[in-house]
Amino acid sequence: MRLTARRLNRATLARQLLLRREPLEVAEAVRRVVALQAQEAASPYLALWNRLAPFDPAGLDAAFAALFLALALPYLRDARSRRAAALAAVITLVLTPFAPAGVPIVAASAACLLGARR
Repeated sequence: MRLTARRLNRATLARQLLLRREPLEVAEAVRRVVALQAQEAASPYLALWNRLAPFDPAGLDAAFAALFLALALPYLRDARSRRAAALAAVITLVLTPFAPAGVPIVAASAACLLGARR
C-alpha cells in the first residue's frame, strides 16, 4: 500500500481525533492527544467537546482536581497547608454538580491560595 498525501492527512487527523467525534472517556482522549494541544492554547473543554461524542465537562473538572491534588501534595507539610487543601477539596466537591465547567477548580485554587497565605 502506497502512502499518499491524502492517506497521510487522514491518518494524522484520526490520530488527533479530528475525523469524527469518538466514544472515549476524557482520560483516554487526553492520553491520546496530550502533546497535540500543547501547540495551541485553546480551551481543553472545547478541544475535547470537538473530539468526543459523549463529552461531559465534569470528567475534565475531575481530572483537573486530581492534577491539582497531585501538584499540591508535596507542599502539604504543615497544618495550615492541609486545612487550605481540605477547604479547596470541599469547595470543589460542592461546586462541581452546580457550577459551569472550570469554575470549581478556579474557586478551589483561589481558596487554597488564600488559606495558605493566612
